[in-house]
Amino acid sequence: MNRPVSAARDQELVSAVREGDIERARKLLNSKADANAIDSDGTPALVWAGTCGNYVLVRMLLAAGASPDLQDGKKRTALFYAATGPTVKDRERYRTKQELLDAEESVQLLLKGTDLTLKDDDGKTALEWVKDYRLTRSLGYAFSPSLSEKRQRLDRIIKSIERAATLQILKDPSLGD
Repeated sequence: MNRPVSAARDQELVSAVREGDIERARKLLNSKADANAIDSDGTPALVWAGTCGNYVLVRMLLAAGASPDLQDGKKRTALFYAATGPTVKDRERYRTKQELLDAEESVQLLLKGTDLTLKDDDGKTALEWVKDYRLTRSLGYAFSPSLSEKRQRLDRIIKSIERAATLQILKDPSLGD
């Protein structure tokens, strides 16, 4: 295959994922775009899907062979971002497109294959990062019902990551070192 055509297709896939365009992403994957495609800033398509909290795209990319361990420029995997949910900007963008956003479902899919010992540039694992995220926002949770719901969701996600990390350590005790 001609590499420039393939590279252009891969960049188009990252763009489709970043924009939440499920149909375009599906067509590109069917035409052999690389599920592990990375944009010019070093962000993999799967990280974009996790960042946007788009369960459909996370599932689609994983099924097409995307590695859940690919990291962005800050050395964070899709799990880091999916666990904390989409940003306000991303929620607004996808709400207008009526795309399915379900960070908890995305997290469950990503937990099946992500190495939970990977650390970001700050030296934190996904679990540590999500706990810090929850802690830094805990004051606001007490005063807002919608933030209280987010705290409860984060608590469920933290428990899921803790269970998955325990299972990884049981399978490979060297990971606990």
